Amino acid sequence: MAANRISRRTFITTATAATIVSLAGCSGQPDDDLGQDQGQTSTENTSTDENVTSTEQQNNGTMENVIYSFSSGRISIIEPQNAEVVAEITEDLDDTGWGDPLLRPDNRRLFVNDGTNAQVIVINTEEQQIETRLDVGPDPAHIYQPLNNEVWTHSDEEGAFYIIDMTDLSVIDKVIAAQENTAHGKLAYHEQLGTTGYATNTNDPGIHVIDLEAKENTGFIETHNEGGTHAEKYNPVSNRLYVEGTGDARTAVVNPDKGSVETHYDLVGQIFNTPNDKYVVWVHEEQGVSVLDAEQGEFVAEISVEGGSDKIFFHEEGDTVYGFTANTQNSKAAVVDFDQLEVVDTVEVGDIHRPEDAPFLHRSGLTADDWFVTPASGDNVVSIVDASARELHKKVEVAEGTEKVAYVGSFK
Repeated sequence: MAANRISRRTFITTATAATIVSLAGCSGQPDDDLGQDQGQTSTENTSTDENVTSTEQQNNGTMENVIYSFSSGRISIIEPQNAEVVAEITEDLDDTGWGDPLLRPDNRRLFVNDGTNAQVIVINTEEQQIETRLDVGPDPAHIYQPLNNEVWTHSDEEGAFYIIDMTDLSVIDKVIAAQENTAHGKLAYHEQLGTTGYATNTNDPGIHVIDLEAKENTGFIETHNEGGTHAEKYNPVSNRLYVEGTGDARTAVVNPDKGSVETHYDLVGQIFNTPNDKYVVWVHEEQGVSVLDAEQGEFVAEISVEGGSDKIFFHEEGDTVYGFTANTQNSKAAVVDFDQLEVVDTVEVGDIHRPEDAPFLHRSGLTADDWFVTPASGDNVVSIVDASARELHKKVEVAEGTEKVAYVGSFK
């Protein structure tokens, strides 16, 4: 078993846009004025990089298989193949702090946290306009869909989940997952766990047991002796929940059937499953990528990644799983081959903005269809990588402060 102790992890915090959320929380005032601006706009292309495109907005009716880029006061909608901004939404977005986005399963609605205004912004992706704004608790950061027709968004100030009906577009309930009614947290769930979810809290030394159907906090499992809990992931092969501790720099391994901790691993970081659930993957800035065989319960690889790896996004090519890291300390993404368990490529994807006073840095991204997409806030571009070829496709110029992206696929 590997023993990897992390001295620090990184997040970006800015006044204008929330990135992937810090432990202290992320980025409230109702606004009934809905609207969009999809008029013709153009931006002069002053870049000398042949891979950077800055095109006149086409507004050509492209609604499906597009990237949504969330910037300061602007949402840019990008058609990835031609690397063109095809529409923009700007009205009433001047004071918006973007948190996580989440798509409805039919791809026709996009729910996005606005930490500045304590709201969830609902975008009609067929009309490409804001449909409504729903008031939730202060500092909404992460957002989830544990049940078929519900959005659960986490208010970091209250340590609570606000529950939204995806069809009625209304807030229907609230579940507190905090011993002191505050702090940043996440939610783990899986169909194998039924209607039980598990919520972390960066102030509490364990996880809250949530009855998702009854919408009740039904218990608490202590996982650490000090500090709180942050990242977590359930793996269906091992039937174990992996819970990161913020105080003792360890990950607890929880048996959900028994509601107890079996052991601890001496490492922390963002936690992921590979698409086939074969591996549990920790991504951390200093050591890179740690890989646990879920069935065997043994670490099988420690993969060094230069550049401050923060997250990993998976792409399947035949039987091979590749992971693209989003790095915070350089302008490259590393490509990890999970058959060979090593870095096989790096791709230039642009740099992020690093505020001097930021205690931590984070970088977002996604994989969808054959693309890996990540924003480069330092260069004001969204980088689109051909995931199959593992090479840069294009960089698309966008507005300042772009640190969140979403992908709207074909309508269902």
